[in-house]
Amino acid sequence: MRPDQETGQLRFFYTNADSIVNKIDEFRHRITDMNYDVVGIVESWANHDISDAELAVEGFNMFRKDRVGARGGGLLLYVSDRLQCTIETNCTEVNFEESIWCTIDTGSSKLLVGLCYRKPTSSDVNNNRLLEVMEVANNCKNATHLLIFGDFNYRSIDYSNYVVASEGGSAPQDFFDKTQDLFLVQNVHEFTRCREGQSSSVLDYVFTDEENLIDDLVYDDPIGKSDHVCLTWSMTVTKAASVDNKEKLNYWKGDYGAISQDLSSLDWSELLSNEQDVNEMWLLFKTKLLDAVTTHVPKQRIHGMRKKKNPWLTKTTLKQIKKRSHAWQSYRRCPTNQKYASYKKIRNTVNALVKADRDMHRKNILKSFKGNPKKFYGFMRSVQTVKCKVARLKRADGSLTSDDSETAQVLCNYFGSVFVKENVMPDHPADMQQDSQNEPEIQFSYDSVHSKLVHLQESKSMGPDGVHPIVLKRCADVLATPLSMIFQKSYAEGKIPNDWKLADISPIFKKGSKSEPGNYRPISLTSVVSKVMESIIKEEITDVLTDRDWISHNQHGFTHGRSCLTNLLETLEAWTRLLDEGFGIDVVFLDYRKAFDSVPHKRL
Repeated sequence: MRPDQETGQLRFFYTNADSIVNKIDEFRHRITDMNYDVVGIVESWANHDISDAELAVEGFNMFRKDRVGARGGGLLLYVSDRLQCTIETNCTEVNFEESIWCTIDTGSSKLLVGLCYRKPTSSDVNNNRLLEVMEVANNCKNATHLLIFGDFNYRSIDYSNYVVASEGGSAPQDFFDKTQDLFLVQNVHEFTRCREGQSSSVLDYVFTDEENLIDDLVYDDPIGKSDHVCLTWSMTVTKAASVDNKEKLNYWKGDYGAISQDLSSLDWSELLSNEQDVNEMWLLFKTKLLDAVTTHVPKQRIHGMRKKKNPWLTKTTLKQIKKRSHAWQSYRRCPTNQKYASYKKIRNTVNALVKADRDMHRKNILKSFKGNPKKFYGFMRSVQTVKCKVARLKRADGSLTSDDSETAQVLCNYFGSVFVKENVMPDHPADMQQDSQNEPEIQFSYDSVHSKLVHLQESKSMGPDGVHPIVLKRCADVLATPLSMIFQKSYAEGKIPNDWKLADISPIFKKGSKSEPGNYRPISLTSVVSKVMESIIKEEITDVLTDRDWISHNQHGFTHGRSCLTNLLETLEAWTRLLDEGFGIDVVFLDYRKAFDSVPHKRL
């Protein structure tokens, strides 16, 4: 059942994966096939050698806790990026070995979610910490509701009949008594683990602080060869309404011939007169252009709930996955050895098919890289980078922001504090003045502007001025003339339009705590038109510097025909030569903290 926002429910998925890495493909298929809000995995078996990107699921923020110093264990908690969530430090400080606690803001209420794993050989100290952290969570004043789920490995507890098979002073009895004292409701009453040759048992629990919060609890077939079922359920909460349907222009289906025809009928020489300043010229040009774009570019509706599925799974594999699910449900209705053997046979077939499909998909990807280095590097970035939505951030007083507006303001204040602020410098320092006859005179001709426009990358994002690069490229013939006039006016006056001074800032998480503003770096999206003018000026200046031999031979960055690769090749060549000649080598690596963020704008 898909979650219905009108019912105020969140959808959950949970399982003991018994090593998620070798099951990650099937896991992602299951998660992306349904609209889950929260996903919990215990016994992930992840360690420091496995990056976040290898475990990431699109559309989710991931929290992980790996077991330290031993094999196995590990937790993964995925929360939909449509929800605001924050790690609950009060529960984390109890130091129970394996648990993740976070508070999910649902709008008018808050849900405290705890994912726990207690290993069978847990010590008495760790067992007591489990009881302590559950009590701390139950007493949390910030949360409206409480949900605790995971694998607790207490097979002797029978919550259906409220009895414990072992003696009262044992760890199972203490755990049972604690859950009763806290008035927690345990919602799992059928077996969650089955292994051939062993009796089935209930090891996984789902606790809530009220009755009747859990609906549609389903015991699905395990992932891969795991011996634990997959639990899915809906929990009634007050879910914040999110904007699922948005409209935006579909630039890929625009009628650019009609746009060019509309713009070519305008007399730019008359419209963009010399009596206007550059900002007035730009605003007039932008208005005419965007009016034509709005008329001839259709709109499309964006559905926020839509998620990508795994396109590489073949129809045969998908059919076998459904067949496996039917076999599992048949076994649950009548748990006989014959039905389990039938399920096991289909399960092994599915595992082999998924592996074969994945291998074929990887081969096809490798073939597509031939002669297309951009696609290769784009793919590598996609598998090495985890996109994290900005969570609630700490204010100066240590409290957390309550909404997106406050979060944006905290980031704005922090990014602004990083810049170096100097005393006002003279526009033309005496030591930098040169004979005006030696200064290059830049001409923004039709040909130079047109050449830049036709080479724009259509897939790039537009800036805050709303002018998309695909419009500039496909209408370059009619746009080069007015833009050359605006560029020349801007260069002559030494001023730029106000739109070009604006930027859309995207905070990118680097490392550390996600609630610390200092752990984000700003990425700016500026006007594409301003970048075209900058590119022309940069080429002119570079040509002058090159002609006068003012660029050092050791300069590899931002230089035509040179890059990090050429720098590395020359460095390795020098090191190899010195080693061959019997010299020693000392290498010093320097990294400037927030170098690009702290450059004084006045000097630029």
